[in-house]
Amino acid sequence: YYGIAIVLGVIAGLLNIPFINIVAKTCSEIFIRIFKCISMPVVSLSVIIALSCYGSGENTGKIWKKTLFYTSFTTLLAASTAAILYNIVSPPSISISSSDVTNPVITSNSEGYLKYFLEIIPDSISKAFIEHKVLSVLLISAIFGLATRSISDKEVKDTVINFFKGLHNIFFFITKFLV
Repeated sequence: YYGIAIVLGVIAGLLNIPFINIVAKTCSEIFIRIFKCISMPVVSLSVIIALSCYGSGENTGKIWKKTLFYTSFTTLLAASTAAILYNIVSPPSISISSSDVTNPVITSNSEGYLKYFLEIIPDSISKAFIEHKVLSVLLISAIFGLATRSISDKEVKDTVINFFKGLHNIFFFITKFLV
């Protein structure tokens, strides 16, 4: 079905019929908004469940090492791809000349990085989700997952974990339905 949809999409794009273009843009906008709406909760719940359910055994250490490696690798790959594409496309509204690369620019960039790092720490839980700040959501989720794991009362801990697992299942059902 995906192949048929792709072929029909390409044909519709080549035909360039205004009505079809409007319908396609509207459908894609709705689809993107819905996925954007559910993506942060899915990521957050996945992290919370992973951290709250799994102990600090030998296998967990291996999983964390692999996760860290693949996360770092894919992040570097994505950043490199973005840099290459940026240099190929070279947007005309942003031009960098050799005179722009001076010490004050480096200073302002380092301040920008510090500001960016500080923005990872959210001033409210809902703001991180509303503004789709992935690193803030990951930080919040890690704190929730580790805090859940440290609950000493087994019954309470199981209840909290089951709550997060239930929400996770709901969001995956929605995702499956959309796809």
